[in-house]
Amino acid sequence: PLVAFYSFKGGMGRTTALSIFALSRTLAGEKVVVVDCDLDAPGLGSILVSDSPPPFGVVDYLIEAPVLGERPNDLRDYSYLVDLGKLRTAGSLRVFPAGKLDGNYLGKMARLDFETSDHPVFESRHPLEELLIQILDDLNPDWVLVDSRTGFSETAGMLLSGICDLHVLFGVQSDQSWDGLAYAIRKLGAERVKHDIPQADALLIHSMVPDFRIEEKEKLLES
Repeated sequence: PLVAFYSFKGGMGRTTALSIFALSRTLAGEKVVVVDCDLDAPGLGSILVSDSPPPFGVVDYLIEAPVLGERPNDLRDYSYLVDLGKLRTAGSLRVFPAGKLDGNYLGKMARLDFETSDHPVFESRHPLEELLIQILDDLNPDWVLVDSRTGFSETAGMLLSGICDLHVLFGVQSDQSWDGLAYAIRKLGAERVKHDIPQADALLIHSMVPDFRIEEKEKLLES
């Protein structure tokens, strides 16, 4: 499955939850790939760390693939395997970081084009979609977990447009959170129905449940 993790607001524990799920499936003996598409505020690389990070990342793939005119030959240039140490498992965990956070990163971000939908090299697919398809084709993983940017971002819009199998949405019980999640839910549901497309699968997670007293919990459950 190709699974997108999305939250309208930051601080919802989205990246942490993705990392925990990725590790749990790896320990279960499965082959997991995670992709950091939170390009404006990358975080996966600081949780699922590596002593030997790759020279490139997602940002570099999005810039270079259209210029090359074809898929890059080796995805290992854009990713790394997490060292699981002494953990005994037949599984593996590969991370595609956003990119190397050096003096060139902001310049690379400025070169990204999320508005152009016509990419003849990839049969009109955007390079981000092509990256995800190449991961599926070349690496044959059991899971591809994608960490999306928060809010109304270009990557979030693309990942919520139907290319993923499941969308995990994080939020809290507040007007601000619901205003943003309502957009995502409409995009995955009502807008697809209007175009005679089946609704997309989504899992809604209340990420920060307050510590109620027992009486308050029972009252809440009854309601």
